[in-house]
Amino acid sequence: MTMSKQKVLLQLIILLIVIEVLLAAATSAQITSPPLPSPPPPGEVEVKPGCQDKCGNVSIPYPFGTKEGCYLNEDFLITCSSTYYPSKPFLRTSDIEVTDISVDGKLYITLDTAAQCYEKSGQLRAGYTNYLTLSKFFISNTDNVFVAVGCDTYSYIFGYKNGNYGYTGGCTTICDSIDYVVNGSCTGIGCCKTPIAQGMTSFDVRARSYYNHTNVSSFNPCSFAFVVQEGKFNFNRTMLGSDYLINAKLPVVLDWSVGNETCANVEKKQVMNYTCQGNTTCNDFENGYGYRCKCKDGYQGNPYLNDCYDIDECKDPDLNTCKQKCTNTEGNHTCSCHKGYHGDGRIKGEGCTPDPTFVIQIVVGGGDSSSGFHNMRNHVVLPVSDGR
Repeated sequence: MTMSKQKVLLQLIILLIVIEVLLAAATSAQITSPPLPSPPPPGEVEVKPGCQDKCGNVSIPYPFGTKEGCYLNEDFLITCSSTYYPSKPFLRTSDIEVTDISVDGKLYITLDTAAQCYEKSGQLRAGYTNYLTLSKFFISNTDNVFVAVGCDTYSYIFGYKNGNYGYTGGCTTICDSIDYVVNGSCTGIGCCKTPIAQGMTSFDVRARSYYNHTNVSSFNPCSFAFVVQEGKFNFNRTMLGSDYLINAKLPVVLDWSVGNETCANVEKKQVMNYTCQGNTTCNDFENGYGYRCKCKDGYQGNPYLNDCYDIDECKDPDLNTCKQKCTNTEGNHTCSCHKGYHGDGRIKGEGCTPDPTFVIQIVVGGGDSSSGFHNMRNHVVLPVSDGR
């Protein structure tokens, strides 16, 4: 190969490298976000100044708190017991353990089961009740179910609304042999379940037996009944012959809200302690009375502390709807295309389509005259692929 041909080949290689670099630059820098107020560090729970934000491993967001001045009112008091390691939170001054609190209006607790156990003779060996009484919060009818376990079992749940009797529900489970019982199945053979009513503030659960388990005592001496979070109880037939459910603490979900009135009433009265402020919306509570606060779309944070801050959708792949360029705005974001493309810039919209011809002008400067590139200007017409 002659020297001149080598120079031409070298020039073409360098030219292709430059073109590739420019194309990469054209499809980069997709996120353009104007400066916005800095949000709290990720995962930080917002509380009032000087207030405890955790009890053991459980976060305690406002309107809940562990001492006066840190909670909205006494309904939201959390007692943090240091007699455990790590410390454990309890609802108000009760023995109801709290496992999680969500500012979306959910409170997660654990409860015992109701049980009746018998000797082979049919004599009652042990009996346990399961009841819950709340002054403010509600047992979530959308997150919990009523369950009974046994092969000679019928069970009741008595529900109350604000201390007044509301309804009675229950289910029955019968089986003559453990061979008929299927793990994971809760359809009436060894295990049954049923929905619970809306708006309950209290319940009383009872487990009973038709024949004191005398006909199934060889493999099932007990009847059990309980309320449990949907999807958190996986039935296994070994439970029929063990004491597991006697000692179990099972997860239950409570719904909580603020106040006793609707959003329209508190807004109309301009109540002084109206909680939803700033970038929030007020939502009437469907499972009881009161209302809930929620950050507006495009914002996140604790809506009960006037602390909803803008989400940078451009930095979140689950929220970024742009094909190429994303610009964050207060409460939203906008999409656009790079130079040489046209369209609305949205992934589920028109996207970004290359213009018929995208002329990239490449200027290569510097070097000596022997290189063949001194003050050389190249115009290259290229097909340009989608920039994402």
